[in-house]
Amino acid sequence: TGTAFRVTVPAPEEHYRITKGTPKIYIKTAASGARRAQAFCGECGSHLYATSVGDGPKVYGIRVGTTRQREQLIPSKQIWHRSALPWLPEFGGMTTVEEQ
Repeated sequence: TGTAFRVTVPAPEEHYRITKGTPKIYIKTAASGARRAQAFCGECGSHLYATSVGDGPKVYGIRVGTTRQREQLIPSKQIWHRSALPWLPEFGGMTTVEEQ
């Protein structure tokens, strides 16, 4: 992401739509072997979302900066906190998960 963290919001497939264009998809394989589809804007390269690969219902991890509702989408959980940079402040009132 080019930053110390990224802000995403989970959304079920039926509650997410792209209003313009068709994303480019890259399939990323984690060290665990899990595969995730990473979607990018075909014009500017901005990361739009990540989701599972294969059949079944999808939950999109939407990058908050790409949404019109970004001011209302207030973070409530920190995931992968174990890799947080030591100079970052603690965010009070959030659920913290060391890894996923």
